[in-house]
Amino acid sequence: MAKKINKESTLSSNIYRRSSSQECKVFPSGMVEQVLVQLAKHFSYPIELQVYLTGSSKNRINQVVVPEFIIGLGNRGEEEYSLKDMDYLGEFDGETKTMLAVLQETNELGIQVVAYAEKFNRDKNLFVPLSELVLDRPLVNYLPEDSIQELFPEKDVSEITNDHLSNLILTSNSLRKCTHSYFKKTIETVTFLIDYPLYVDLFTTLGSLKVMKGYLLNSLIPVNNKFMGGKSHGMAHIHYGYSEEQYEKSTFLQECHKIDEHFNELISPGDAVGLISRNHYLKLLSKGLVDSYEWFIGVTTLDPVNKDLIGSTYFHTAEIYMNKKDAEEFERLAIMSSQITDYSWMRDYYQIVRQYSSSKLPDYVDSII
Repeated sequence: MAKKINKESTLSSNIYRRSSSQECKVFPSGMVEQVLVQLAKHFSYPIELQVYLTGSSKNRINQVVVPEFIIGLGNRGEEEYSLKDMDYLGEFDGETKTMLAVLQETNELGIQVVAYAEKFNRDKNLFVPLSELVLDRPLVNYLPEDSIQELFPEKDVSEITNDHLSNLILTSNSLRKCTHSYFKKTIETVTFLIDYPLYVDLFTTLGSLKVMKGYLLNSLIPVNNKFMGGKSHGMAHIHYGYSEEQYEKSTFLQECHKIDEHFNELISPGDAVGLISRNHYLKLLSKGLVDSYEWFIGVTTLDPVNKDLIGSTYFHTAEIYMNKKDAEEFERLAIMSSQITDYSWMRDYYQIVRQYSSSKLPDYVDSII
């Protein structure tokens, strides 16, 4: 197995290659549903997506901050990628670097994800072939412009094909390359360009996502989020509806539907656990630079086929945490329901979430489009 790669060589300051002052892709907060719908429709495969809601002034949330460089994982037939156990993406306590790569046995182009954290005995590695990536642009466009110019000085970006990328990795003798072996049924070896990291704001699948630190911190640092002095923000993300066939095959979905016909428009137990974790780790992650609390979570539910809007709700985090008893019960039920399928817990969980959820944006958020 590959040994741990030196942190400085693997995870340099070029991971995000974005300064804290770089402008983000921003829309009016009242457009949050439209933004999520249109973002989803950019991708051929249904993947979960997330945006932050922040303020350009102290008194109001008035903008949606949208991730630009999204890498989806999917297209594996019946088997779905899951990010729930992918701690190597290092959302809070590590660093992540994503690079162009080729699987030597097949010459297939893809990406190599390498993550580092102090708690790891060795770097965590993941190779995903291009055939299983869900992208909204050619892979070359995830490279920073200066990298493209350095690697292909005589080509316009529109002329660079996936074959050009593969051939560059396989044939170049002047570029620093690394290899990693995966011990599966057969040994698979991946070669990747360690000095040319890709832009990545978000890794995502059909049912889970991981926000990368560059997008998270650039969205929420006080210079870009002035709401309540940078102390508060909102988040909204996508759920997908279920087909009649999925309901027929799943006792779990049937029972959840009995509890609340529109349960999929509410934050799930997994969403709630993520909320609890984020509110704990965000200040630690940023070394005190960001001390912002998630005042609400939006869920925009879409049809998985045509990506049209089904419905939305907004869970009022700030409101429930004003009631200590309800907050403690909410956290207890969220943790238990995310770990064990017990329909009495699920019933109580969705009841308390419904109590603190609304179909409208909170009154401190501008809803004008």
